[in-house]
Amino acid sequence: ETVAAAHLLEEQSQHPAALAIREYFERLQAEGDGSEVANSRFQFAETSVQVGKGVEGVDSNGVCWGIGSNQWLAGLEIASAEADAFYRKVTAEGLSPVFLAQGSQIVLALAIGDTLRQEANEAVSAIQKLGIESSICSGDAPEVVAVVAHQLSLAAGSYAGGLSPEQKVLLINSKNQQSPTMMVGDGAN
Repeated sequence: ETVAAAHLLEEQSQHPAALAIREYFERLQAEGDGSEVANSRFQFAETSVQVGKGVEGVDSNGVCWGIGSNQWLAGLEIASAEADAFYRKVTAEGLSPVFLAQGSQIVLALAIGDTLRQEANEAVSAIQKLGIESSICSGDAPEVVAVVAHQLSLAAGSYAGGLSPEQKVLLINSKNQQSPTMMVGDGAN
């Protein structure tokens, strides 16, 4: 039921993290390890995507479920020592934690990550040699963004994590008032 709930909720989102989680569950199913997803009769009566945070749903028994970031959990006032420890462990490794909650209980924790493309360092270096400032503004955990920024040799202060889509817009608009600014991204914003 837990895996089926996570899969069904993530089907509602187009966020890159949701796509990665769905692909993981579908790969498990194709390999014969995902019978819980394939054979589940689990359903949600209603779902709601909270852009930049997660997906919430109410199952046919009236139980609230949700999948998303630690910021989303904090907004719902869901906390646990285990989730905090998991968060610290995986973000230190440059991975993003994703939590599934059933009611007020965390029932699943996942860690997902990106691998920098080989040419990323060269591209950032070439852009900087042209005198163009490079920075990262991300919804990913600040600790994860710091790991990526370090891998790209970005200066301290040139990256920010844990940003909502609205906060990203404010940051880009602020930078655009100082000098022409362009944003490149892989998410919904």
